[in-house]
Amino acid sequence: MTEQSAGKWAYKGEIVSAKGSAVFPCPECGTEIVRSGSFREQAVAWICPKCEFQGP
Repeated sequence: MTEQSAGKWAYKGEIVSAKGSAVFPCPECGTEIVRSGSFREQAVAWICPKCEFQGP
């Protein structure tokens, strides 16, 4: 579960800058995925922690 406060996301105990970030459901299982703006800009792959689906 994510919470947004003062321009940052708190996601499972980790702080992610809200600037340029994205929150979306995994297309395979629906688990919430949070991507930081810098990872999105660099096209770093993400892996769902529940079903291990990998996305760009």
